[in-house]
Amino acid sequence: MTDPVVQPTRTTLSARSLSNALATAIDLGCRLVCSIAVARILGTDGAGAVAYGLWLADLAVVLAGAGLPTALVRFAAERTGDAAAQRALGRHVAGATSALALAGAAAVFAYSTDLEPRARALVAGLVVARALEAVLRAYWTGIQRFDLLSRFNALTAPVWLALVAVGGWALGVDGALAGYVGAALVPAVLGLWLAARPGAPLEAGAARRLWGTASFAWVSAVVTALIWGRFELYFLRHAHGEGAAGLYAAGLTLAGLATSGPLMFAGALMPHFSERIAAGDPGAVRATYAAATRLLALSLFPACLATAALAPALIPALYGEAFRGAIPAAAILVAGSAVAATSVGSALLLGADRAHVIAVSGVALTIAAVLLHGWAVPIWGPVGAAVGRGVLQLAGAAWGAVYIARVLGCPVPLAALARTFVAAIVSALACHAVVTLGSGQVWTVAPGALVAVFCYVLAGRVLGILDPADRAHLERAFERWPRGAAVLARRVLGLVARHE
Repeated sequence: MTDPVVQPTRTTLSARSLSNALATAIDLGCRLVCSIAVARILGTDGAGAVAYGLWLADLAVVLAGAGLPTALVRFAAERTGDAAAQRALGRHVAGATSALALAGAAAVFAYSTDLEPRARALVAGLVVARALEAVLRAYWTGIQRFDLLSRFNALTAPVWLALVAVGGWALGVDGALAGYVGAALVPAVLGLWLAARPGAPLEAGAARRLWGTASFAWVSAVVTALIWGRFELYFLRHAHGEGAAGLYAAGLTLAGLATSGPLMFAGALMPHFSERIAAGDPGAVRATYAAATRLLALSLFPACLATAALAPALIPALYGEAFRGAIPAAAILVAGSAVAATSVGSALLLGADRAHVIAVSGVALTIAAVLLHGWAVPIWGPVGAAVGRGVLQLAGAAWGAVYIARVLGCPVPLAALARTFVAAIVSALACHAVVTLGSGQVWTVAPGALVAVFCYVLAGRVLGILDPADRAHLERAFERWPRGAAVLARRVLGLVARHE
């Protein structure tokens, strides 16, 4: 086998972000289509059963991963230019993850007694496959080969969709889960290949640093899986059944759809921060943090709020009339996802080797999540879960922002965020009016979205939401876009920007 997997390249942050955006777009698009296919084929109960199985597998992957994938990204990026050290890191992490994943799969099979034996076996197999896949993706991210990620996702996405859809149609819930397992086999084999390649072992000092960082990253990853993942599905399934879990999962998927566009450009930030911090360039770190936060909010706020306004029409259009009961929770989930603009701060904390900050705050949030969901979900169902999720995420984002401002000297651009949020609210209210006038019919999606864009551009121009430095950064990024898309994007920027 050739070795393109391990050859890092020197590219700009804009180029890496664009490649990561393409990789993320393909991955999230495939996840969305798979979830819609499962919902259409299996209905609310079947979709809830599949969503619960996937959540259980993902949580087990995080627990068994010991924080090693995050640590691999961090240290592989720090060792940019030293391919031998990066390969040693990949071998060490892949080998350790293989053993941990087998232990995690065994635990899932032994203790997930609320699942049927065949479903337990499939979820256990998915744990092993996705754990090894996570190592491969972390390695590519750490050496900043986002081009490999995008090409790999493009090749495997059709297979993934076909396996899940055909499996669900032929064998129901078990078939859909088997499709997810099959889709993860190829990246899992490549992850094993990372462990099996010959080479010098990781130095003892580097291994100690890796595991030290991984220990804090593990706690923060578990917290992220509980607070930002699908922890509420556990409470919903046990309190209200698989149908309620299926409705809530539809809302979560819509929230993922709203945030996927803006967030797909943020995946290259953590290795970039790590590289700049290792180079001793705090000024670049502060500037990137502020600019990335502003730019992320510029697209994330209107995307989330407008999608929430469109939820009464979007949910039935995507999932069918059986999922109309998901609309209230979906609207809350999508609007609350706007807090993901603070994910730049998480990337900075991880890049600065401050995973312990996320871990410490996360322990308190996890305890609060158990108490809050345990009280609210049995009473209010999906809506209670959605509100609780939003409260917890907002609390975690506020904690991180305060720490970053006071300790790392990188203040949040609050004034810019406030102006952008007001413009997004204006846009969402106008969009909601269109959907309401059309009684939430599917045809209101297109005019509602157009009205939202128009009002956001107008309000943004009045409020001055586009910083001149950010406009210059976007202009440079557009140079890598296809010509037609770049011309359209520049015209939109010209409409938003104020000419003093």
